[in-house]
Amino acid sequence: MTGMRLALVAVVVALIAGACAIVPYTGRRQLSMVSASDELRQGEHLYAIARRRSRISHDTVTSNILQDVGRRIATVSGQPQWRWEFTLFDDDEQVNAWALPGGKVGIYTGILPVAKDEAGLASVIGHEVAHAIAHHGAERASQGQLVSILGMGLAVAAGSTTSGATSDLLMQAYGLGAHMGVMLPFGRAQESEADEIGLILMAKAGYDPHAAIGIWQRMSQLKGAQAAPPEFLSTHPSHGTRIRRIEATLPRALEFYEPGRVSNRKLPSLKQLRGGDAGEEALLDAVVKIDRLAAKSGSKETIATEIGRAFDIQPESVLRFSSQASLSPGEATLAFALLRSTKISPERLVDDLRRGSSWWGIIRQAGASPRRLAGDLERVSSRLAGQRPRAAR
Repeated sequence: MTGMRLALVAVVVALIAGACAIVPYTGRRQLSMVSASDELRQGEHLYAIARRRSRISHDTVTSNILQDVGRRIATVSGQPQWRWEFTLFDDDEQVNAWALPGGKVGIYTGILPVAKDEAGLASVIGHEVAHAIAHHGAERASQGQLVSILGMGLAVAAGSTTSGATSDLLMQAYGLGAHMGVMLPFGRAQESEADEIGLILMAKAGYDPHAAIGIWQRMSQLKGAQAAPPEFLSTHPSHGTRIRRIEATLPRALEFYEPGRVSNRKLPSLKQLRGGDAGEEALLDAVVKIDRLAAKSGSKETIATEIGRAFDIQPESVLRFSSQASLSPGEATLAFALLRSTKISPERLVDDLRRGSSWWGIIRQAGASPRRLAGDLERVSSRLAGQRPRAAR
């Protein structure tokens, strides 16, 4: 058993020694056991899913501002080889944004009132892009792999020296300790690092980094912000901690800032945004409703059977098509409703979805009626809920 422990230690040391990288701007050494190609592939995959499952804003004014600010941040990111894309999602409830490996950035309309102007938007984008160029996602995945390897080693050691009950307690303590003592603080460290790098990126792009302070002051005033969990239980620093660290980092960021290089247009209010039509909203709600019902059911076969009955398709075909196109149950229902009501081919639909086309774009191009499709989805959700389907109007 001693030989096994030594072998485990040797493996862990070799992994750490051979998987170190340097974070740009901060110079921190990080563990990275995920290849660049795998990271980019995952980013492309998740971005395609996000675009087709979310409603994309049709507001050209705000979208154009997003493209301008995003392009400036991308130019100074140090990643010219990435295929940068910036998408504005029409969701006022989501006060959020994200960036994926390869330069795929999503901004939700709900964060626009917090951003207020171009500088605020640059602060949001800069922070999210910082996560991407610092490879924080790959780093957290690598840390999780390492925690799993160490956990297996502990299980082997504990199993040979303690009773089964004691071994279970040790494993539970190790899992709790790894989560509370490593993963959460590590998440806070990444957030602070992204704040620091984001300030530098927005400053290099021509935006005043002081705007970041206003972002977090307004975030702290949002409904529910005061009910956030204590900082030691969260992956994110508290708003107060964040503001203090940003203030401490400002002098370095200001070294990269040249005032007057860019404009600072105010962002349109949510009332001024031109959202999707009511049919699109009803359709999105119907997709989400089926996904929720499917999650409660927990049986892929049952769901496939109900979808198949609605469109006279074998359940095996439903499962195969859903797997081929990586569709959720709600999306699968929408796909078969679309195939039944238009001349689009299954092959063309799968190809469009894999290329990241949005459902709304596909529906418009196919000339389908969002309201009629929503009616088809409502009948499927009624079946899944065990209710009698409503009569078609």
